[in-house]
Amino acid sequence: MTVFSEMITKPNFKIYFICIVIIIIVCLFLTSCSKVVNTKIWSPASKKDFSINGFHLVQTESGKKTIKMDADTAEIYRTKKTMKASPVKVIRFGKDGEVFSNLTSDVAFINMESNDIEFQGNVIVIGKDGSKVETEKLLWHANTNRFTSEEPVKVTKGNNIMTGQGIDTDVELNNLIMHTVKTTVKSVKALKVKDAKK
Repeated sequence: MTVFSEMITKPNFKIYFICIVIIIIVCLFLTSCSKVVNTKIWSPASKKDFSINGFHLVQTESGKKTIKMDADTAEIYRTKKTMKASPVKVIRFGKDGEVFSNLTSDVAFINMESNDIEFQGNVIVIGKDGSKVETEKLLWHANTNRFTSEEPVKVTKGNNIMTGQGIDTDVELNNLIMHTVKTTVKSVKALKVKDAKK
């Protein structure tokens, strides 16, 4: 009893208080770790290593610019090998340097191993000919240079409007494969789409 009373006297009270705070922090940390949700590319519970304001990325091939990405902010998650950027604007260039597609989204998750990019929230892709794809989630596959999605999709080509569930398309939006397509056709020439059911 005498030893305990001596431990909480004023000279030792700060040490006692610091120990309690450390125990509480450790408990909170362990609780939060147990709630980590695994996803394909990124986990909301991931802890960022650092962030960048005014992110700008340019990809080149043989000295020619192929992709330009801009974002207000970018967060690096080294343990997940993922970068989160938002909001995002991506411009893709052809071999002659002409712009052949523009993409915007609320956020993008970049896999730093495969270079695949998952775009989420108000995703809009506009092709060189004015064709437009709108969806809430779109995945760009680096190895095939194609976009895919399993989400509801709206495609506008000229005066034609198509809606469907899921899409597989080249980045120029020239060859589209859609599922469960509903179409309003006003110009047959502007319409180049393949229904996956056929």
